[in-house]
Amino acid sequence: MSPQVATALISGTVALAVGVSTGLISWLQIRRERRRWIVDTKVAWSLELLKVRLQSYPAAFEALVPLSHGSGQPLTAERAGTVAANLNQWLYSAGGMCAGSTTRAAIIGLRQSCQEWSSSGGKRPKELYRFRNFAIEFLRLDLDLSGNEKWDFADPAGWLRQLGDDLEKVEGSRRPSERTPLTDDNLTFNYRGQRNERRR
Repeated sequence: MSPQVATALISGTVALAVGVSTGLISWLQIRRERRRWIVDTKVAWSLELLKVRLQSYPAAFEALVPLSHGSGQPLTAERAGTVAANLNQWLYSAGGMCAGSTTRAAIIGLRQSCQEWSSSGGKRPKELYRFRNFAIEFLRLDLDLSGNEKWDFADPAGWLRQLGDDLEKVEGSRRPSERTPLTDDNLTFNYRGQRNERRR
């Protein structure tokens, strides 16, 4: 083989290798940029979705006020009809549009229970409060918050004890210098709700 042919073959091989390497590097870079773009888009989408939920979900909670045991007024079939109408309006607003499927299912179940009671005027449907509890739980979970409280509100001592335990967990995770005692004028309360004399 002549030196000219060998030089041409070597030059061609080197050029081909450089071309393939450059193409491969460019392809990998494009893939990396595409992946980054997808992640950025998903993060931006999640942030916008959360913003819309934070703006629209309070209306759903307000619609549930008449179903609260602490509302001060007895729940009647007529008031249940109002709740159903307000929930229906919410379902066809931005809130219903951006709610998760399980959240929508819970709200729809609650709306139907309220409508059923309102139209029949008879006994309250037994599943109405279960649907309400699920609706509240899923609305909160859509906002990445923990669900309903698991405490027994009929037992104030147990309720206070649980709150104290939860506060201890939070305070235990902070640095000692950041911990602050719960104080009254002359007393310090420990986290289980028991009073201690203030240390002098």
